Amino acid sequence: MAAIGMIGIESKVSISPLPAGANTYVQLVGVSSMELPNPETEEIDTTHYGSPNRTREFISGLSDAGEVSVEMNWIPGSPTDVLLSGYKASGESVNLKFEIGKGTANTYLLTETWTGFVKGYERTPTMDDKMTSVLTFRVSSKV
Repeated sequence: MAAIGMIGIESKVSISPLPAGANTYVQLVGVSSMELPNPETEEIDTTHYGSPNRTREFISGLSDAGEVSVEMNWIPGSPTDVLLSGYKASGESVNLKFEIGKGTANTYLLTETWTGFVKGYERTPTMDDKMTSVLTFRVSSKV
């Protein structure tokens, strides 16, 4: 019988400068939630006076891979904090790799790598709960 669901425990997110080499990825520590890119394609209205049945007509336009958010536990001055603050300040393009659902023998059920830049890095110190941060990554393309 096939599984009807699973949890994402042991999934991970890593970041690398461009061009990415085999051993240049650094795992982001303390990730508690992530989104995968969800590219959307623009629709272009091509309706004209002769459109059949008074129905609008559309064609596919350019795609936009959008943004993703990665939520983490935040430890000020940690290697992950320093790394993301640096990428945010530099604006340089980087690779973000998602490895989802631990399989067997150190494999993952899904691995996706995307190029983009760190658009935001929001850090939230709290008085009565864990401190958190959110990485906002503007996606350009799939690697």
